[in-house]
Amino acid sequence: MFKSVRISLAVSLAVLASCGSRERETGSLMVSIPPEQTLVEQIAGDRFKVECLMKSNANPESFEPSMGSLVSLENSDAYFVTGTLDFERNLIARLGSSDVVVANLSENVDLLYGTHGDHHEHGGADETHRHGHHHGSADPHIWSSPRNLKAMARQIKTTLVGIDPEGKEIYETNLKVVENRLDSLDREIAARLDTVTTRTFVVWHPSLSYFARDYDMEQLTIGTHGKEQSVKQLHDRLSEADRHGARVFFMQDEFDSRQSEPVKSHLGLKTVSINPMNADYETELIKIADAFCR
Repeated sequence: MFKSVRISLAVSLAVLASCGSRERETGSLMVSIPPEQTLVEQIAGDRFKVECLMKSNANPESFEPSMGSLVSLENSDAYFVTGTLDFERNLIARLGSSDVVVANLSENVDLLYGTHGDHHEHGGADETHRHGHHHGSADPHIWSSPRNLKAMARQIKTTLVGIDPEGKEIYETNLKVVENRLDSLDREIAARLDTVTTRTFVVWHPSLSYFARDYDMEQLTIGTHGKEQSVKQLHDRLSEADRHGARVFFMQDEFDSRQSEPVKSHLGLKTVSINPMNADYETELIKIADAFCR
């Protein structure tokens, strides 16, 4: 008799659980880039399926989403944008008056300006940022800084609570975990760079401006915005890198250029291949910091 009661109770609980799961189907979220996907997944947990428009080896400056991705986007509950990439603006306009919630993750980020022109720029604290007058678009690579990622995580939590209030406690708990990990990452990077004497580095594409700002480094950009340089331009930039005593040259495969070879041979720099679009942003940022210590 008691066994029968236990079986009956178990069946009843299973039915109730099944009904409860049908009350809320797993939602769908869309993000622009892989580092965002990791961050959103860490906070959303299993309450949402998270899809990413771009692959880790894609170039955001020439990216065009597939038709399948556009359909998924239009069927999503929310679209998390960096708020700094050109293709995102086109997609937001395409959504028009749809029910998709658009969350701008750069909303509470202290943005840098003037880092993507065709002139030489320093990534630490550029003129336009210091004096508050902005020329051109914001530097898009907001995810290259643990401090920025923390601000982005908070915006993700706020958006998720807005579209799914029942999951508020889960999102708040997950946010605390993410914030603690990012604080630890920030401290670890700062500690590794603390004893570095040469704080200038060379990049082909200016993807580490926020990293440079946050850790008092100087970023010297050798490449230009989608253009080949004249011999004189390249010589002038190489000479400036020489004067600053740069020791590390960061390269991205998607922005590689035949002109990058003279940079490596002329300066004799340690060349480090990086992927700012790596979904594992923690490993990537530690790799960048380690390049200065070896």
